[in-house]
Amino acid sequence: MKKKINLHLIKIFYFPLVIISFLFVFTGLLSLSSKGYYGEQISENGNFDFADKIAYFNDRAVEAPASPFESTRNLASKVLGQTDGEKWVDVNLTTQLLTAFESDGRVFMQVPISSGLWAPTPTGTFRIWIKLRYTLMKGGSKEKGDYYYLPNVPCTQYFYRGYGLHGAYWHNNFGHPMSHGCINMRTADSCQLFEWTAPYINSDQNSVKPTSDSPGTKVVIHN
Repeated sequence: MKKKINLHLIKIFYFPLVIISFLFVFTGLLSLSSKGYYGEQISENGNFDFADKIAYFNDRAVEAPASPFESTRNLASKVLGQTDGEKWVDVNLTTQLLTAFESDGRVFMQVPISSGLWAPTPTGTFRIWIKLRYTLMKGGSKEKGDYYYLPNVPCTQYFYRGYGLHGAYWHNNFGHPMSHGCINMRTADSCQLFEWTAPYINSDQNSVKPTSDSPGTKVVIHN
């Protein structure tokens, strides 16, 4: 009789626990795409924050942008060679070069980048999961001396969790590793790429996510 009661109790509690555990894991995996690699929540509005005027990079104050970059809007009409086929972005961590390829193999652009120095840049094949005209990036540790707080980072394209392709106004050492894992680019280069990649973004939009009709452009990162 006791065994039957125990089995009955197991049946009552087992299945709800399994369902709750599944929902917990599923929710956690779903939230990975909206959190940075240090765990901070990524703002998805893409707006320029005029009130945020303080910026730090590795515990040192840097000049934050006072107004939106002119090059972050209306570049689509200036970019030539756009096609409807599959295009991709190649990032070579050894040469510190980013090459964007048209669907027919033609090179759209090749520019120097700065990959991870204080934290490694992930390698593999990814797809852009969100594009933001501007975003806040923060992380690191003041104790370790790698703390950063960077408002209004321009033309950000996240391809894996909080790792993205984006402009960098806080240094000019492109061609050498300088980031905390992201792919740093000159602002003009990052915004030209921003308008070229999919999902395409309208001039009146500050953020966009892929859809079934417009999947994110493939990003291949390798040594």
